[in-house]
Amino acid sequence: MEINSAMEKHQTVNEPVHRMLVRRPSDNLPVVMSRINCEGYSVQDIARENASRTVLEHPNLLRVYDIFLDGNGNVTLFEEYCEEGSIVRHLSWIHVRKAMQEIALAVEYLHRRHIVHNQLTIESMYLRNGAVCLGHLSKFYG
Repeated sequence: MEINSAMEKHQTVNEPVHRMLVRRPSDNLPVVMSRINCEGYSVQDIARENASRTVLEHPNLLRVYDIFLDGNGNVTLFEEYCEEGSIVRHLSWIHVRKAMQEIALAVEYLHRRHIVHNQLTIESMYLRNGAVCLGHLSKFYG
């Protein structure tokens, strides 16, 4: 994906999510900007749930750097960018057992913090330096 590329529209659970690769002004780091339309949901609840993600640090979870609420019922997240992309693109060469172990470690980390990933799908798994990372934690409950 090119920096500053056109916005992509993704459908996750029941909310439309727009994602775009941008550079963080403070250090020029490439990050994924995700804008979640919270129509039909409590914006404050979604923001609170995602804000708690900014303190989660695990080698098999994507980092959330920042979160913003706008006045139009949208939540904007700035998340870690995985240059290697979605695990879907690499299934032919990933060792499945290792990948499952890394996913289990990430889920165990979340569960120890009383967090349930509500959307554990192949599309929410990414690669960072050859390690599988979970992302798309836009809907989780503590």
